[in-house]
Amino acid sequence: MVKRLPSNGVARCLVTMTLGLTTLVACAPHAETPPDPANARRLWRPVARAKELAVMRIPRWNIRSATFSADGTRVVTASSDNTARVWEAGSGNEIAVLTGHGSQVRTAMFSHDGRRVVTTSYDETARVWDVESGKQLAVLEGRAWFTAALFSPDGTRIVTVGDSYIAAQLWNADTGKELKKFTAPDQGGRDGVLFSPDGKRIATMDHSGIEIWNTDGENEPTILKPRHKGERFYFRAFAFSPDGNRIVTACSDDNNVYFTCTWDVERGELLESMPLPVQAVNAVITVTFSPDGEHILIVGRPYVRTVHIWDGKTGRELMVLPSQSRVNTAVFSPDSTRILTASEDGTACLWDVKTAIEQHKGKRK
Repeated sequence: MVKRLPSNGVARCLVTMTLGLTTLVACAPHAETPPDPANARRLWRPVARAKELAVMRIPRWNIRSATFSADGTRVVTASSDNTARVWEAGSGNEIAVLTGHGSQVRTAMFSHDGRRVVTTSYDETARVWDVESGKQLAVLEGRAWFTAALFSPDGTRIVTVGDSYIAAQLWNADTGKELKKFTAPDQGGRDGVLFSPDGKRIATMDHSGIEIWNTDGENEPTILKPRHKGERFYFRAFAFSPDGNRIVTACSDDNNVYFTCTWDVERGELLESMPLPVQAVNAVITVTFSPDGEHILIVGRPYVRTVHIWDGKTGRELMVLPSQSRVNTAVFSPDSTRILTASEDGTACLWDVKTAIEQHKGKRK
């Protein structure tokens, strides 16, 4: 079922119900149509405003990513000052600065137990850190930039992707020793990588498609490369469903039309496709399931400075998360009650989602 929200020249948005999942979309102001004040008032007046719980600041530097620890009590940021930083989620107080990279840090991710962090940088290394001491534990060295790295669900392995002929590399998380290479015939770099929730598969992405690999490397990858009326598809972002049986992708075509696709992981088959009329957005950079499986979070750029949430049953807009700068990433907390945004102005903001939605719904009764 597709529910279109009113188009008023301010934003073009869509809410879809896909396999029981409520789609949450961040929309861009239309690039050609200036906002009409009357329309803007109609758009914003009924919308709840989430409370800002904490702000983590790195003045004058771009925070490229921010993510939660598995228990939701801590946040790790990656920034252009060559550091990653660990923060207390509740207060926004800085706990540790992870220093050692020779260039900007692109990504930072906790291990499941929250004791370690893995980072990637433009210095062509990925590094593993002890959170409590800030000590560097291992260096993973590649022949090109690593674009992403993350721990397996059990914390024993790390998978990396980068700008090289290797689709992905699997590493021992304790020693930093390379365990396996996954090589694709196109020899192009990959923009993203995910472990399936059970750790038995990894999915790698570039603009032309997604490969799903068994971590034991015994089989050829399942390749997701849709074709529609002879037009090329460009993959922008992807996410596993919480049960690991599906992948949701954000794609665009040659006409810069955006849409989401839901895929069966086992068979590699396309299950459903839904349009996302956000032509003003040049790149969708974040697609994230909420841990409770009820929402998908999509953040686009270059024009998006807010993240929006709608009620999947009514199609009404519920919430706006404003930002003074472009949002690089936005993620849900493990309990799905908060959202963490990272922005180019050097701030990472924590928002109370649950309370704002409950209060907004209560006022409408």
